[in-house]
Amino acid sequence: MKEHIQRVMHSSKKSDWRTPPELFEKLSAEFDFTVDVAANTENHLSRFHPSDHLWFGPGGQEPDGLTADWQERSCFMNPPYSRGNKKLGIPSEPIEPWLKKAWVESQDGATVVGVLPFNPQTQWFRWYVMGEERGNSHFFAAMEVRWLTHRVTFNRPDGTPADNAPGNTCIVVWRPNPGYVGPWTPAVRYWSYR
Repeated sequence: MKEHIQRVMHSSKKSDWRTPPELFEKLSAEFDFTVDVAANTENHLSRFHPSDHLWFGPGGQEPDGLTADWQERSCFMNPPYSRGNKKLGIPSEPIEPWLKKAWVESQDGATVVGVLPFNPQTQWFRWYVMGEERGNSHFFAAMEVRWLTHRVTFNRPDGTPADNAPGNTCIVVWRPNPGYVGPWTPAVRYWSYR
């Protein structure tokens, strides 16, 4: 029991988890993904659609998804994020740059579907998912948020199942919204991929 608790508590220190194939397949059937924007050689999901599904990140078509052009594509995004561990010398990987990129690219024509931790108490969630107002700046809301009805069991980079995620997961969809000015609220609903 103690070993399991330690694995769960420290699982957020890794940032290379692979999305379970059944979750990816259900989303891909709906959104017809053309690129996995936040992947690497070990955890990309293009193997499920080798003829038409590319990935951005180490070993992929573009070396860095944050600097690549996502425009007018259907993008799958399971961004790297971790709290790190200063004592062990493990740096944190913030999620906010990925969410800002998703919103910006959606305004330029991309549809971006993100698999994210459901953390509504965080600033990044309030700003880039729910569109909370930030002074006089833009409203970066997603178009849709799907709260999963169960915990996700992510896979290790080699594809073997790991433990359930230490927290809840949600699916966030940013869609093109050209010409719209002003705040909006994303549509929110419960959803299951099983």
